[in-house]
Amino acid sequence: MLTLPSPVFWINHACFYLEQRLVKRCADYHLSSIETFSRNSERARPQLICLSHVEQLPILKAGDLVFDSRTLAPQEAILLATQYRQQQINYIEVHWPATPFGIEYGFLLTVGADEVALSQAKPLLDMLAPTANGWLHAGPVGSANYLISLFKTCLHNLQSFSTFIDNTPSAHWLALFKQQQQLAQQLATEAENYLNSCENNFSASTSAYLKTQHYPAQQAANMIIDLARSCQQNA
Repeated sequence: MLTLPSPVFWINHACFYLEQRLVKRCADYHLSSIETFSRNSERARPQLICLSHVEQLPILKAGDLVFDSRTLAPQEAILLATQYRQQQINYIEVHWPATPFGIEYGFLLTVGADEVALSQAKPLLDMLAPTANGWLHAGPVGSANYLISLFKTCLHNLQSFSTFIDNTPSAHWLALFKQQQQLAQQLATEAENYLNSCENNFSASTSAYLKTQHYPAQQAANMIIDLARSCQQNA
């Protein structure tokens, strides 16, 4: 049985897939629209309210759980999480490919959240993923958006690289090398901005805790910074 706090708000454009996945897993829940949502509901099942726009969020209360699937800059997501935390509202960023295959096999979820919010959201994440714990905790809030941005940038670069190889004479490969150097510097700057945002937007105790963790997003950012420095030294 899916045991969740009620209500749960999910800012997302593909609610149909979420609903069908939960039906497939026989989750004990009630999917509400914002128009029919009521805190005074006598339903025994937890309420999951899908919203297409953040402006549709009702007045939130302490203990509410908010999932955000929008594409945001890591700094923006961190700022939102900080504001919600002051109201004792748990905020989670989660990215996933909205594909019908996920209804049958589960969705590939990339999650950014602190440990408190994560423990509250775990039952729902387990239901939506291919298997229990079969989702990626990228790190604190901001980490999921950072990893998705990194993935999209690298994917676009690989596509451009393939086109370049197929259509460019070998004499122009120096231009490609310089382009890759610029990309490495761009990625390093984004990595530094992400790490600085994590450092500056959490309390001293939380920042010290994060430094002892080896979250995927932080590992990726540090690796990119090291690679960029190596490229500069060898240029």
